[in-house]
Amino acid sequence: MDGKQSTSAEQSRPSTAPPASQSPRSEDLSKRNRTYASEADHEAANIVKDIKSKNELKLLVAAIDFGTLYSGYACVTQEKFENNKGDNSKTHWPTWERDGDGGLRYKAPTSVLFRPNKTFHSFGFDAENYYYANSDTVDFKEWYFFKHFRTKLYINKDQITHNTIIEDSREAGNSMKAVDVFAAVIKYFKDHLLRNFKDRNKDKEYFVNNDIHWVITVPAIWDFKAKQFMKSAASKAGISGDQLTLALEPDAAFSHCRTIPVPVETTKEDDEKTITAMPIGSQHIVFTCRGKTTVVSVHKSQCFIS
Repeated sequence: MDGKQSTSAEQSRPSTAPPASQSPRSEDLSKRNRTYASEADHEAANIVKDIKSKNELKLLVAAIDFGTLYSGYACVTQEKFENNKGDNSKTHWPTWERDGDGGLRYKAPTSVLFRPNKTFHSFGFDAENYYYANSDTVDFKEWYFFKHFRTKLYINKDQITHNTIIEDSREAGNSMKAVDVFAAVIKYFKDHLLRNFKDRNKDKEYFVNNDIHWVITVPAIWDFKAKQFMKSAASKAGISGDQLTLALEPDAAFSHCRTIPVPVETTKEDDEKTITAMPIGSQHIVFTCRGKTTVVSVHKSQCFIS
């Protein structure tokens, strides 16, 4: 199975052994970078094995991109993935309609609205439209409106627990448990996917949640507590640990890029040039530019045998 090796923005590609004149500090830095690369290699292999082992009996893989500004999901059946590797046209990408302009988006704003009793009301464009368009007829003082709240996991990473409280996006707004806010968004995507397949098959239960392996992307800068928090939120949304994999955003981006034919390669038989995907051994730099952060990561295409 194809995989990759990655390092964070503060880590560089491992260098060769330093010359004798190199300073002890440079030697330590070089040794540390080689260690980082080895750990990244090991982590990438573990992610691949984790998805493969958990997905053996699953019929569908669904990935949620939980972004700071916008979020969305995509899915592909196991049959289509196995028969059409690298063909993104076989992947289902739901679209979201923004009220007013009629345009379709592959992602919706990461905004969620809760009723005064803290039950989920709406997400994305629906949440923003309802909240901003009904201020004259609905008293929102007791409601909860969260927008661009993902960064709070990093800002308050040392205090993140299952009981962490976060304020909503308004001045003197109301507060809720952070895990309940994140869980509501994950559950919304889960229910949206299941409902979508049910509608397409005339109310027949085409897939149930246990048929799905879920992947949720997380920023590379998130620490262990933040990742555990996301797992708790997924569990609260009805996604168990044995059907969930957390994937670093740079790794997910690189995995996608590896399927895109971009390099020019000369065939051995007739010396003809052809456009191919990234060959094993090639090295690449990925810039992940988000709403408030930019992560630079270095990757090397490798083949992991499991």
